[in-house]
Amino acid sequence: MAQVYGSRKAVNDVGAPKKVLPEGRSHRVRSSADAAKVQRDYDAIRAGARPLPAKEEPVLEPRKPRRSLREPTVMEEDEEEVERLRRRRQRREERRELEQQMVYKDAERSHSADARRSRPSSRNSSLDVFHEATEQHPRARQSRAPRRSAMPVSTPGAAGLMENASVCDRESTIADDVTLAAQDPPQSNRHRKLASVPQGQVNLMKEGRLFSMNGIDNLTLLMEDDAYQPVCYSIYMFKTELDYLTVRDFFEVLAQLYPKYRYVVDFNPYAATGRDRKKRKEHARLFGATEEEKQAHREEHSEAARSGRIPFNSGPRNWYSKSLKAGSWFRPAQWRIDDDFHVSENINVLNCGGDSSDDVLFDIAGRFLSRHFNFNKPIWEALLVRGLNTVEGAKSALMIKIHHCFSDGQGMIQSYHAALTAMSKNVGIKEVQQWVDVAMRKKEAGQNRIKPTMGGTLSHICYVTRELYFRRRKTFLYRDPKQRRVTGRLYYHSDGIPMKDIALIRDAFPLANMHLTVNDVAVALLARAMQVTAIKMGSQSKADSRAALFVPVSRRPIGDWELFNYTTGAMAWVPYPDLDKTSIEEQLLHVNKEMKRMKRSYLPSIWYNLFYTYCKARVLFLPNYPGWRQLFFRAFSEYHVATNVPGPTEPVSFGKHEAYSYHVLPPSSPGKATMAIGMISYASLFSLAVSCDNVPEFKQLPLLLCESFQESAAAMIQAAKEKLGRV
Repeated sequence: MAQVYGSRKAVNDVGAPKKVLPEGRSHRVRSSADAAKVQRDYDAIRAGARPLPAKEEPVLEPRKPRRSLREPTVMEEDEEEVERLRRRRQRREERRELEQQMVYKDAERSHSADARRSRPSSRNSSLDVFHEATEQHPRARQSRAPRRSAMPVSTPGAAGLMENASVCDRESTIADDVTLAAQDPPQSNRHRKLASVPQGQVNLMKEGRLFSMNGIDNLTLLMEDDAYQPVCYSIYMFKTELDYLTVRDFFEVLAQLYPKYRYVVDFNPYAATGRDRKKRKEHARLFGATEEEKQAHREEHSEAARSGRIPFNSGPRNWYSKSLKAGSWFRPAQWRIDDDFHVSENINVLNCGGDSSDDVLFDIAGRFLSRHFNFNKPIWEALLVRGLNTVEGAKSALMIKIHHCFSDGQGMIQSYHAALTAMSKNVGIKEVQQWVDVAMRKKEAGQNRIKPTMGGTLSHICYVTRELYFRRRKTFLYRDPKQRRVTGRLYYHSDGIPMKDIALIRDAFPLANMHLTVNDVAVALLARAMQVTAIKMGSQSKADSRAALFVPVSRRPIGDWELFNYTTGAMAWVPYPDLDKTSIEEQLLHVNKEMKRMKRSYLPSIWYNLFYTYCKARVLFLPNYPGWRQLFFRAFSEYHVATNVPGPTEPVSFGKHEAYSYHVLPPSSPGKATMAIGMISYASLFSLAVSCDNVPEFKQLPLLLCESFQESAAAMIQAAKEKLGRV
């Protein structure tokens, strides 16, 4: 006979006692197997093989009313599901505690056996050493047993960045920051106790929860395709083991000081408002829920993303160009806040095993650069690399990659270092910004800026058109001209050059009507290094006579600390020096002349205003159309992007970990066989970073260019010392 259940009791056949159901069972009819049994009993009764039982009305208990009249969420539709998740979490915690005890017992036995083999009388001391080693990390006891140094391991988000590295999940029993990051519970900023902001100065986006991109933001999205993405890259090097908790606390503070780090890209401007309204309603329904129900909702979302039910979002694509379909025909894409996002979702950890060299680090950086963003989340990523042992003594590194539509490079660097300074000095972010603004205004007052003119603008336009479309670059090209651009990237950075030596070069060559800047010296060093590299790479690279460089120009006003795109740029063709005949003075004169040509032109401002206004509409992006695309990419393939960024004059620290080295990269050109070159002054050192396409003919290009940069700097410094009589 079919059984009917109440919320806590059941009624069987006539005279049967009532069965009490387990806690948490809901009001429902039995399963399909019981239904089949009922059908068989019914057929037997109809055939006369079994007498009809006495009829009795079942006693039903009324359903318990819901706690509120709000619409139930996915996890609240069935109370049994919530209870099942609670029991599963409890069993998981019990299993982890048991595994932890077993692993620690095995580790103690193995360490004791090793101690008996080496020193038979030192069993207790070996256990003490083991306990000291496991207690060095503040979360070692919570993160299971100590990890063997020879085993590379990564979080799921860093999978594929290092060969032979195993992926650590939430069930892992390895005591390491990788496990700590993988087991970080999924919680949003609304429900998590975040790291405290210095002096409590939390900022809010004045634009609100949803706002439109400007033309420069939308342009950087429209230019992205499968083989190209415009990203700004930074890497900090440490001689200590930077830990995951310190990195997470930094980004929690950063997201509170600059809330744009929690905003996602919404490609459809007409559906963005509806998505934001739906998200707010969902949070309103969860407002009255219990903590268990909120946690169940967060775990469901996290498990869905981890299991692939929420697929990787690479963005919509145009039919012809295969580039990103940003915005509608006449409206740009939107910025929309993600209330459920927490910074731990974009932080990954990779442990290289303890003995990885510079080559391993550079290989990881190249793979990290080539990975595309998941547009379901804010478009920035951080990778903590541990277990290094480089020539300079680096033990860990922190890589940060942000899409260029997020902000220009100067805005990103300002946000990092303002937050780090506020945290290290325990002062408000406003005070840090005021200190920097005062220093920048003093520096600005002592400079004599060259004003642009109409004549200089017309001359520059004709010059750029002639060089882009009537001459072809002959150095650093693919071996097969018909080959499409590859998706992989190579990376390398140089050692630092003391800034006092850069000042020495400026003092040694004060030519008439020429005021040398740090940027002039940097570009001269780069041009000389590119010539030396072309010679080293073979005769096919010697045919060019000049380096085509796109130099970013910032229009950011002093005192503006927003994450906003104020960047534009200008083209410069720097002649390659004849290493045997061209003197240092002549080379510096050529570079200074080329830089002045850019400064006398309104072309960078014209480009900025044009793109800012017209690139809001996707219909006006000409590279999306046949014919125009070939014309633009003919120009895109002619130049490299080279930037010189003034960095902090003192080393920055993440908690107790001081970064002894810092390197940056701008986005490269959309054309194939182009390099991204970043130069920065940091803590009295000047360095170079290079990224290029990962093709066989370029395997040694970043390394050779960085080595040639060091050699060129040594040659210029020696010439400056000889001129000043300091040899």
